Amino acid sequence: MYIKLSTMFYGSACARNSSMFLKQTMILRFLFHCWNPTSIILGSFLLYILKFEILRINSGRAKRRRFKGHLSQRNPNSRMSCGIKTFTVSNHNCSELWSKRAPIEAAFCSSRSLYEFCPLLRPRSSGVLTLGVSVSGYPRVHGNSLLTSRYTLAASHEVHAMRNATSESVVDELKSKEWEIGVLKDEIAAMQGMLIRRTPPTGPPPHYVGTFEFLQDEDNTPRNKLEEIVWYKYGEVNQMKEKNALCSLKRAIDNAPPTRDFIGSLKESYLRTGLPGLIAEVKKASPSRGVLRENFHPVEVAKAYEKGGAACLSVLTDAKYFQGSFENLEAIRNAGVKCPLLCKEFIVDAWQLYYARTKGADAVLLIAAVLPDIDIKYMLTICKKIGLAALVEVHDENEMDRMLAIDGIELIGINNRNLGTFKVDISNTKKLLEGERGEKLRQKNIIVVGESGLFTPADIAYVQEAGVKAILVGESIVKQEDPTKGIRDLFGKDISA
Repeated sequence: MYIKLSTMFYGSACARNSSMFLKQTMILRFLFHCWNPTSIILGSFLLYILKFEILRINSGRAKRRRFKGHLSQRNPNSRMSCGIKTFTVSNHNCSELWSKRAPIEAAFCSSRSLYEFCPLLRPRSSGVLTLGVSVSGYPRVHGNSLLTSRYTLAASHEVHAMRNATSESVVDELKSKEWEIGVLKDEIAAMQGMLIRRTPPTGPPPHYVGTFEFLQDEDNTPRNKLEEIVWYKYGEVNQMKEKNALCSLKRAIDNAPPTRDFIGSLKESYLRTGLPGLIAEVKKASPSRGVLRENFHPVEVAKAYEKGGAACLSVLTDAKYFQGSFENLEAIRNAGVKCPLLCKEFIVDAWQLYYARTKGADAVLLIAAVLPDIDIKYMLTICKKIGLAALVEVHDENEMDRMLAIDGIELIGINNRNLGTFKVDISNTKKLLEGERGEKLRQKNIIVVGESGLFTPADIAYVQEAGVKAILVGESIVKQEDPTKGIRDLFGKDISA
């Protein structure tokens, strides 16, 4: 009887709620057993209060059912409006920022795209959009990770978010912070004895107010060829990043075949021949020597190197200064060449590591004169994560000492070319491998690669005696009409067998 009365007075929803049903039953039981004016007034008052509590709970249930039901796609054609407290969109470089602070009406749709409803939010440059929202009234349902679901947020009514609503102060602040970070990086690099400036010195952005002082008399022309290349490379990489988002590169890597064992190939060659493993360089030109091979076909050169006994190949990908390309790297990988490939590029941004991996690289070059220690450590971590070997190149004692203090390095290349004068002296290899430095290299089991100035069997014997177990050679063999014969002449014998 009590259940029937409950259903009659307050609806079946209340009867299904165990807590409300218990309270209701106790009040009705009290009325039936204590039938007097006082109990009737008291019971009626309690039922009146209970009725409002039941209505509040049922209303909240209906809202939650609608919200949950839509998110679980039980009713994919339904649409539910809700208030949005904040609406922020930015591209992956944070070069543009839109913000809408006033509440707007929005809806969850399972098929329509954001731009169909909000075309004004499309960024000027391609990039990954980041959407941050806070849904009023539902802080515990999906939180702020709405983009991770398969539902797209779209405007259900007119959206007044305009690009000209961008706060100028926010943009100025971002530019100022970016400039300050650049100044800090340059100061850290100078403290580590680095001579190469990563970017041209520029003044602070307009309206800058901060603690950093800009030296107006600092020379804004490159000090040497390497610095010129690095400055150019920064601009080039920024343009490439606009066309190839990092998220797309990561997806391509997930579907790419595994890399080949670059370090293992060098070790195997050294054990097989008793001579330093050869990293033969596929390059058409260099800034110091000009064009090295007029009739240049990268795939043919690569196959000739492999036939001649090269353990690995180094492929130049810089277009402006070395007339190389990533297309050459990709073509060699797809041509069936089995040697592991080193992407010979001027790495200034971690994005380049992912890009090189997608083009078929098994290893990359990291230049200590260009990258401060913190960048070297970070890039070594990324290389390990995506399966790349890293050849870290040094030129002098300071760079060697810096790299010996970093854990995780397995390959160190000693470049015998002076960065300032471009003169080559192979005694630089012996100088950097003497004494305590050589002992540390042996303790860490680091393979040393000799680079530049190696033309004869006597040169090979000299650096091998100093402690080199691999060499990177380009000019002396790529200039030969038959690169296979060039390898035989370099070592004084056939190393292919």
